[in-house]
Amino acid sequence: MTAGTVGSRSRFAGVAFAVAAVLAAANLPTPLYRHYQHADHFSTGVLTIVFAVYVVTVAATLGVAGQASDLFGRRAVLVPGLAAGVASVACFAVSGAVPVLVVARALSGLASGAVTGAGPAALADLEPGGDVDRASTVASAATVVGLAVGPIVSGLFVEYLPLPDRLVYLASLPVLLVALAGVWALPGGAGGGSVPGRGPSVLERLGRLRRPGVAPALRGVFARATLIFSAGWVGAAMFFALGPTFADLILRTHRPVAGAAIVFEVFVFSAAAQLLSRRLEPHRASRVGLVAFGAGMGALPVALWTRDAALLLAASAVVGAGQGLAHRASQAMLLDASPAGERGRSSAAFYLVGYSAIAVVLVSLGFLIDATGPLVGLAGFSGLTLAAAVGALVALEGASGRQRSGRAGADR
Repeated sequence: MTAGTVGSRSRFAGVAFAVAAVLAAANLPTPLYRHYQHADHFSTGVLTIVFAVYVVTVAATLGVAGQASDLFGRRAVLVPGLAAGVASVACFAVSGAVPVLVVARALSGLASGAVTGAGPAALADLEPGGDVDRASTVASAATVVGLAVGPIVSGLFVEYLPLPDRLVYLASLPVLLVALAGVWALPGGAGGGSVPGRGPSVLERLGRLRRPGVAPALRGVFARATLIFSAGWVGAAMFFALGPTFADLILRTHRPVAGAAIVFEVFVFSAAAQLLSRRLEPHRASRVGLVAFGAGMGALPVALWTRDAALLLAASAVVGAGQGLAHRASQAMLLDASPAGERGRSSAAFYLVGYSAIAVVLVSLGFLIDATGPLVGLAGFSGLTLAAAVGALVALEGASGRQRSGRAGADR
């Protein structure tokens, strides 16, 4: 084994570790939201605004991170992203006041958007054997590990160790600093934009950045894919923001680890569904995902009303699996329809619109709960997301019917 191969493998592992570390750190606050809410006496609406800041910042960063890493190199995006992650946990460790939480969530959104936008591309560049499919699988695994492990580790810290709103962030700082050192060691040219010598100037590269958007011919596919994506992710994000509330209401416990375990379950089933459905055609995966997601959201109000813990866990698993299928399939649907030169721009628009819609709906949920109470608000929200899933399924079936009619007409 050559030194170059060993170096390539270590850099590859370093990027995968950075992706997982940033996403885990970004989700450390999940078990602490109720603590912050009680300590500073702010409403559920304010709580969902704090969470929505993260979602919107991730979307905005994703709109430029991938393109910027192509133009300036992967390291030029990943290093600032890791630095933002370090700054974020430092803010969380200092204070739980609402203004600090907003700044910390914005910084963690920048970090998550940077590693999500540039990390998979860097892994594809650095995969020692040039196996892009393996790089994609590792990127997905690192993402899921971060999303699932962050809340459960935080819940355990909060449950069993002192200083619940400080220690978990202080413990994450060295992890993020190690990840930052790993991406700092990447070659400057990783990604094609930072190759030394003659080449486009910084201003010329900046001029090449394109706003997120879709070609007119893709607007129908884009609308359907975004609706499917948003419907599934609204449900998953609801568990992220309000998992501790479910634990309080249904599991009848204030233990932070219980709320974290619900979030962990959602994303374990989401990851499993994505991995197991890789060979499933996008339209079929979307149908299955929407039906599963709708069934889970339909069962959730019953679990809330009856306070049935087993039904909550079953609904969480089905929502997670449905969301995972819908996410993978909606993204594949759009990318399959997009010309190669438009895929990055279409993906940026897809995430920007989808995540922005999720943020608006979540904030509305928070204020609905403030106005009506947790049980009525969450039940009403579940009904609305179920309606969105049904609407997405109707739109998908309508498009499939038109495609079948078009093919039949062409055959005649």
